[in-house]
Amino acid sequence: MEGLPRGTVTFLFTDIESSSTRWESDPVEMRAALARHDAILAEVIGRFGGAVFKHLGDGLCAAFGSASSALSAGVTAQGLLQAEPWPGGISLAVRMGVHTGEIEPRDGDYFGPAVNRVARVMDVANGGQIVCSAATASLCREVLLLDAGEHELRGVGTEHLHLVVGDAFRPDPRPLRTVSRSRSNVPARVTSFVGRAGDVAELVTEIDGHRLVTLIGVGGVGKTSLALAVARQVLDRFKDGVWLCELAPVGDSRSVPAAVADALGARSQPGMSLVDSILDYLRDRHALIVLDNCEHLDDAAARLAERIVVETGVTVLATSRSPLGVGGERVWAVNPLEAETSGVELFADRARDRDCRFILDDDSRRAVEEICRRLDGIPLAIELAAARARAMSPSAIAQRLDHRFRLLRGGRKGARHETLHDTLRWSYELLSAAEAALFDRLSVFAGGFTLESVEAVCADLDMVDVPAVLDLLTSLVDRSMVVAEPTADGDRFRLLETLREYGTDRLAATSALDTYRAKHASWFRDVALEIEQQLWTPNEATAWRTIEAEWDNLRTAFSTALGQDDIGTAAEIVGALGWCAAWTARDELFGGAEVLLGKPGIEQHPRYADLCGIAAWTS
Repeated sequence: MEGLPRGTVTFLFTDIESSSTRWESDPVEMRAALARHDAILAEVIGRFGGAVFKHLGDGLCAAFGSASSALSAGVTAQGLLQAEPWPGGISLAVRMGVHTGEIEPRDGDYFGPAVNRVARVMDVANGGQIVCSAATASLCREVLLLDAGEHELRGVGTEHLHLVVGDAFRPDPRPLRTVSRSRSNVPARVTSFVGRAGDVAELVTEIDGHRLVTLIGVGGVGKTSLALAVARQVLDRFKDGVWLCELAPVGDSRSVPAAVADALGARSQPGMSLVDSILDYLRDRHALIVLDNCEHLDDAAARLAERIVVETGVTVLATSRSPLGVGGERVWAVNPLEAETSGVELFADRARDRDCRFILDDDSRRAVEEICRRLDGIPLAIELAAARARAMSPSAIAQRLDHRFRLLRGGRKGARHETLHDTLRWSYELLSAAEAALFDRLSVFAGGFTLESVEAVCADLDMVDVPAVLDLLTSLVDRSMVVAEPTADGDRFRLLETLREYGTDRLAATSALDTYRAKHASWFRDVALEIEQQLWTPNEATAWRTIEAEWDNLRTAFSTALGQDDIGTAAEIVGALGWCAAWTARDELFGGAEVLLGKPGIEQHPRYADLCGIAAWTS
């Protein structure tokens, strides 16, 4: 490039504030606005004798032979940019940095300390501001300058900065974006934090020892609230701040770097990708980044988190429905609240927020405990239930939880998850088709299940072959949709009751609910018959452990068979285990023996005599 200034050169660098977000939300309008922005700047820079030598992201780099010309160009351009009627109603806020130094052009570009310093000067400006260095200020008397004091610039040391003021534009009043002025964008908490003080303390220790910690758990369990509580707790430990990057609104994995850059205040550097620019921005910093809601972005968030912890000194605290799956990751499962303690405390606290006259007495406590148990201790569900306390008593709320997805609506206005149903749908829609099919079918189980039961009841040619069921079940555990519970007799699994109800609704919508309930009943008829064979043998202890573990499934299987008029299956279950039910004070569960004796043709069933004896015993 011919005609670039030499010797003492004043640089003007510009950048559009939050441009990545604008590109994400309004790409068509942004493209038109950027073209107009470039035209205005090019015309003004040329008018004041400057030369544009590089475009950098959505900004540009210009060189002037005079400091006064550079500042005058900046003031004029800001005035025109602020007065411009932008396409689509977009309002572009442009930040500018100006610095003067000795330098020579090379191959149409500039390299060296002066270029690095002007980039750092621009970094601390907000949209609608022009910031200049002491070197530029000492050479210019024609433009009004406000002394902004000494500031630390990343990688280049301290600099005495000045804000440029002019009649043609009104500077943004915000303080400069230096570390000393802003060390966190984590929002202040507006409600009390209940029930997880011990978790916060343990996670602070985890962060001290691990550079990448991921909080996983089902939707609504409180991952974000816990991460933010930890972030506030450790703010003083990170000299370069704690930064929240909210990824929930990001709809495309390709937009992850832009969202993170906007949250950090980083910008694209010459000759670098945006990811490399972020890493360069973070390389000399001691900071904590909270990557919130990573689960829907494939592995884009995981790849960026891995590069941050490998290539910089920054610590990452992530939240997701499943582990990120990268090296060095420390996974922390966020569990539901204890229903009878922390759950009750949370309900009472949020109910008082809605109505300061709410009182938790002995009667209401029992109802609140029931609410929290039936909502599996999920904080979001408890908060939504508590929101009803202004109009309903806890007892009335508990009575209506059979229709929880209709009852638990509303709550936090503007929140992404306004209802419990929305939260679960968000998790469900992230599943593959095979994972979703298996999840739906798991809802026919009651009280837990084994892998063998899942393979028998849920696998079929429409979904997947049996060997693959383990992989799908493991994936659902990883995604926090299924709870794994190791026992002395082997691994068991279960759905939280709220998830089970959601899965039942999904299965019913496919018209397959009765089919899989029938398969469940048939399988547990066989389980009942196997238990019967083990009783009064050396394997009797195993039989009784199976009864204890599978009683809810056996009871549900009997009810299903009776409801579907499958008298043979119902009679086999009662005939095999009715005596056990009577002996263990569970006769109410199989009191259906009398019902079966009233069915036509039951006299012909091989279990008829057993049913008569059980009915006589329980009566």
